[in-house]
Amino acid sequence: MKLFKIGALGAMMALQGCSTMMGAPDFVPADPEGMSEWQVEGSVKVDGKNGKQKAFIAYRQINGEYELQVRQDKPVGEPQAVVKGKEGEGAAAEVVTAKNPEAERLAKSLQATLPLNNMAYWLRGLPATENAEVEKEKDEQAASAIQDDGWKISYDDFMQVNRYLLPEEIEAAHIVSRMAERWH
Repeated sequence: MKLFKIGALGAMMALQGCSTMMGAPDFVPADPEGMSEWQVEGSVKVDGKNGKQKAFIAYRQINGEYELQVRQDKPVGEPQAVVKGKEGEGAAAEVVTAKNPEAERLAKSLQATLPLNNMAYWLRGLPATENAEVEKEKDEQAASAIQDDGWKISYDDFMQVNRYLLPEEIEAAHIVSRMAERWH
């Protein structure tokens, strides 16, 4: 099972860097699908075929183009690797650039493990496909979990950023169907 967790996820709107905690009980969030330019930063832990890995990331989305910046050792500074792509084109069209072979391996491992094309939706608490199953707790405005494209995305907490209600912590697990075979 592939698992990744984005913890201490700080969301920032482009050109706006301040978020507020959930305030008034009558807050009605704007639809995050309308966001065309945004960025999230945090750490990601991946348990995949290359073992357990941790990296600091910044995921930026601008008008359908995305960029995943990867920092190996610290959350600030120049990224050691960058993965760029466009919505709807998939991993085959993504371009990886790196400053060293180790950073390139880490970026390619993240690229192979995480569905970056779907991340643009999941990071905003939205389903990426029409066939997604969205779970909401009673009286909640946002999804508590989404099953989508072979993944289960769970949202632990949300924060208010300007007019939007966005996930603060996300855990996603790749659902692997295992069929037991008996031959007699």
